[in-house]
Amino acid sequence: APENWWRFTAPRTGPYTFNSCGSSFDTYVHLYTRTGTSTVGRLVSTCDDCGPCGLRTVLTTSISAGNYFVVMDGFSSNRGNYRLSVTCPATVVGTVLCNTPVTGNTGSATNSVGSGSAPDHWWMFTA
Repeated sequence: APENWWRFTAPRTGPYTFNSCGSSFDTYVHLYTRTGTSTVGRLVSTCDDCGPCGLRTVLTTSISAGNYFVVMDGFSSNRGNYRLSVTCPATVVGTVLCNTPVTGNTGSATNSVGSGSAPDHWWMFTA
């Protein structure tokens, strides 16, 4: 099947989800390392029909911060319109300590939990 290659830069190490739910055909998603702007490296992860969308792919994999190619492919000769989204790991802002107040501003944060579109800040806590 014909495929589209997208450059992707992971800003930090952690779990990423590449989601093709909403596509009009049986999708296949591949993730390759990238050197520079166009050199294809090793295959990091690939998936066909994984996730909750039937024949659409929801690929979740843990990767290191760095440069990658995300490949939108069709299974066999499938082709059509696709929708690809990437969910990145939450950013940990800092560490919360007992009896020590913290301050911050969620103005530049992104929404990753809860409802609505209000931005979040994540903090670590060790009990």
